[in-house]
Amino acid sequence: MYENNSYTDLFHQSHQNFVKEAYLAFLVNDKGELLHSNNTLIDLSAYYGESIFQIFPFLESLLIADIPEISMNLIETDLYEKNIKYRCNIKSINRQSEVLFFVVLQNVDWHYQELQRVQQERNEAVIQKEIAFLKHKK
Repeated sequence: MYENNSYTDLFHQSHQNFVKEAYLAFLVNDKGELLHSNNTLIDLSAYYGESIFQIFPFLESLLIADIPEISMNLIETDLYEKNIKYRCNIKSINRQSEVLFFVVLQNVDWHYQELQRVQQERNEAVIQKEIAFLKHKK
């Protein structure tokens, strides 16, 4: 097995930088109280023991104990006066007599920005084609 500490360190640093921008993971109980978080995207540590619904109100309707896993491709919400698009994955965990939920919110803003750019380029190409066709027709 090949292991080089410089590659390992680079991997861990790159992973951490990507994670900060890419997703937020946290654990809540069945009442929506925040138990733990990786505190990326936003630092949730000040909310430990409090309801996550004050930050992410849409979760209140998604935390369902009878459903083992939920995945939603797009949830658009405001977070600290900034509109953010998320992919949401929720996994329920039964531990002894309690139900917990592991939530991963992946920031997909980049995907929609790229999609918008491609759509704009396509629209402009169609317009240019129509203009060329109309000019040629005259």
